[in-house]
Amino acid sequence: MTPIRQYERKGRIYVQLEWGGTTKTMPRANYNWLKANPIFEEVPPGYVVHHLDHDPLNDDTSNLVIMYKLHHIAYHFKQKVPTGEVKLRKILIPGIPSTRPRVYRDSRSGKFHIIFYERGDGTKAGRHCKIFRDENGNLFYSEKEADDYIDRFWKEIQELNSLTS
Repeated sequence: MTPIRQYERKGRIYVQLEWGGTTKTMPRANYNWLKANPIFEEVPPGYVVHHLDHDPLNDDTSNLVIMYKLHHIAYHFKQKVPTGEVKLRKILIPGIPSTRPRVYRDSRSGKFHIIFYERGDGTKAGRHCKIFRDENGNLFYSEKEADDYIDRFWKEIQELNSLTS
């Protein structure tokens, strides 16, 4: 890996490298972390390089650690609200609801499910989400089971919202 050039984009420094006869671009933090940890050929899938001092321009190897991506999102939760699948403690939800979810019954199967709208990211409207199973993979066989599930994760979302406001 030999750096060809460096440039800044969106508050981060990137490097272009010669990599096996091709050119590859990556954040300088990733490059420096890989140089300091030669056992790795690349940052493992699902992981990100985190700056300990929160300065994205300080790419000194003593300031860099790798973190599992969802842990990294949770760590920075006060700065931004994640979209996509998020695990709040033990409760798995496919997004962050903008209003309290509701319970619906499927007319064919008789089973219950939960519907809500995921919070948009400010550039687009949220998306429609459904939950058919609890965190253990069990279907909701009663309205009470589904409503109890809503109560548990809605309480956690409200707690997280109070931390970010």
